[in-house]
Amino acid sequence: MRNGLESLRNSNVMYDMISSYVRYDVFSAGGDLSIIPANVFDNYNFVHFLATYWPHTARLTEVDTLIRSAPHNFGQDIDVALIYYHYAESSILSTYTNTMGALQRDYPNIKFVYVGAGYMDVNHAAQNQQSVLFNNGVVSNYLGTVPIYNLAAILSDDGRCGEAYCPEYSTDPAGVHPNTDFAQRRMAKAFILILESTEFSASAARFFGGEFGAHL
Repeated sequence: MRNGLESLRNSNVMYDMISSYVRYDVFSAGGDLSIIPANVFDNYNFVHFLATYWPHTARLTEVDTLIRSAPHNFGQDIDVALIYYHYAESSILSTYTNTMGALQRDYPNIKFVYVGAGYMDVNHAAQNQQSVLFNNGVVSNYLGTVPIYNLAAILSDDGRCGEAYCPEYSTDPAGVHPNTDFAQRRMAKAFILILESTEFSASAARFFGGEFGAHL
């Protein structure tokens, strides 16, 4: 999606979010959150970090810590937060919803965007099915009450391609990442629309996102 945001900016400056974007690789740092400066929002509006990959609950803990705890205390700085899954184990659904619910309760001024986990290609049917189960839980419980970035719907063209991303959305030989410009722009446009739906301008909101995967 980051490439999609760049592509949109290049076609129209009104879509520019990348000029105030920074990414930190917590995964490669072995889960060390200190690589993210506590004052990062003094210099950037869009802070993205690659979270610990496994277990899939680790990124929930990391985001929760960064929002709640010193020295970061990002709950005082951000407008919008999202925890992103390029695919998600269905077993984490209750941990995900409990974490998001507690954060929304304790930080009512922050808009927490819920995520429908993404898909890989048809050769990853087992992982895609886990995303289906996870997403069904999110949508059935929260549709109409919270903003939902439904990545699976975006990548499958609202189900036209079944429970996998559309083949024309990727040239990745591993079948993992939807990497074509069209797919990246599609994800980026949906992301901007979700931000606008939170009543914060996509160009002005202080956004915080944690994930693992190459989509963002």
